[in-house]
Amino acid sequence: MADVKPLKRSATGFSEFGASDTVPATMLAGATVISPSQITADQDNYNPTGFADAEIVRVSFNTSLPAITGLTAWTNGKAKTFINVGSMSGYFPCEHPDSSAANRIAGEMDWILEPGGAVEFWYDSTSSRVRVLRSTFDPYKAHFAGIGQAFFGIPGSTNASDQPFVGLTQANSGSNGNSAPTATLPGAWELDNGGNAAGSSTVHFAKNMNGFSFFGGAHIVVRFTVWIEALSTSAQRFTSQVSVTASSNTATAADVNNSFGIRYRDNLNSGNWQFFSRDNGGSENPLDTGITAAVNTPIRGFLMIDKARAEQRVFVTDGTTTFQSRNTSNIPNAVRCGGRLIHIKSVGTGTVSTFGTIAGFDLRI
Repeated sequence: MADVKPLKRSATGFSEFGASDTVPATMLAGATVISPSQITADQDNYNPTGFADAEIVRVSFNTSLPAITGLTAWTNGKAKTFINVGSMSGYFPCEHPDSSAANRIAGEMDWILEPGGAVEFWYDSTSSRVRVLRSTFDPYKAHFAGIGQAFFGIPGSTNASDQPFVGLTQANSGSNGNSAPTATLPGAWELDNGGNAAGSSTVHFAKNMNGFSFFGGAHIVVRFTVWIEALSTSAQRFTSQVSVTASSNTATAADVNNSFGIRYRDNLNSGNWQFFSRDNGGSENPLDTGITAAVNTPIRGFLMIDKARAEQRVFVTDGTTTFQSRNTSNIPNAVRCGGRLIHIKSVGTGTVSTFGTIAGFDLRI
């Protein structure tokens, strides 16, 4: 079959395009742009006027930092770029149950759309999910932009004077250490009970401060990796926990009011890792992750709570089983909080350890 070549028209008729011919820019189709009204509350199955064919979606948010929980599926195969033209952030949670399954965004954590930022999406009709192609948000630039802050402490020295931001707290002979990376396990903080039946050890943020954020004052995301070197038993019982916790630098107990997170103990939830939320009165709404604790098997994930304190969400996986859910009850009060990784012994003097890392960010604007 002969090659098909474009034609051009001149005063004398039609002829084939030459090697040096170009199409004038004024004749090229521009991107289809829409500018919906400001988003002042969470949007489910988002579908503003003109959305099906839009390529650029100019949005803005109010001070509540609302969510767009899903995008109504589109079929033209083109990517859509959301641009924040306002002065407040919004976010796109992944696999949120408030949007229809086919309109949900695939992924693990919240995609932030900061002022002046952009997120590009593409609809994957094979898996019936919206997928993120790229995002401009960088949590470690949030501080410089004046919209939030981020924290992370690479496992290293356990000398408190060497750590300007990481808090290392022990009680009842508990101790902190670090574990070098291996072929199968990442580098991590090591927390143990120091041979004491009530020993505890904590890594928390921020050092010498009752937290890095405030429930109700910011959108909070905490990333974690955690594993155990031995199973908890009736003779050597301990709790491993990662959480967003009130007064994180002074709290050395497992059950702290105004907190939520992931925890493990042999006589709790049949030995599976458990997602929990604990309110100001000490009431809880625990959920089974379905992930059985196993020796030297890291779990990783995210803990998230919105600025409005309407819901807490979790993503956690051991590489085989994945749990992704939310909780809307037993929400912590509006109090100062921080990320915390803790190991607490409750029975037996044998020394056992929890290993892990923790990082995160908050977003106030």
